[in-house]
Amino acid sequence: GASDGAVVATGAPVQGPPDADATAATVFLYYSVDNSEGSLRRGQRFGARVALRATGAQLRLPWSAIMLDARGDAWVYIDLGDGRYQRHAVRIDRRDGDDAVLTHGPAVGTDVAITGAVELYGTEFGVGK
Repeated sequence: GASDGAVVATGAPVQGPPDADATAATVFLYYSVDNSEGSLRRGQRFGARVALRATGAQLRLPWSAIMLDARGDAWVYIDLGDGRYQRHAVRIDRRDGDDAVLTHGPAVGTDVAITGAVELYGTEFGVGK
């Protein structure tokens, strides 16, 4: 994470050994960063942002609209009007800041609840107080 005095650097991808951690669902990417000023130490951990290549139009919703159930399935609630909502399955590609980028979701222009999805889920299944 950034703090006062944070170092900002740009890196270039380099070939590294294929490595991953299946239990954490991660892969390791290797980058070369200019450290001529000596602000980084060997083995030091730091936060990084990696730009992804977008392939065409992407369906995006505010992350607050997403409801994850106990199995990890993702849902949104479509606003049908008159205080009625319908749960709709979505597939999340990734989180991008405050947005969810979806590979599958409601049609573009569909009204969805962007806050209160957990409360709607609780109302639907009678959980909570």
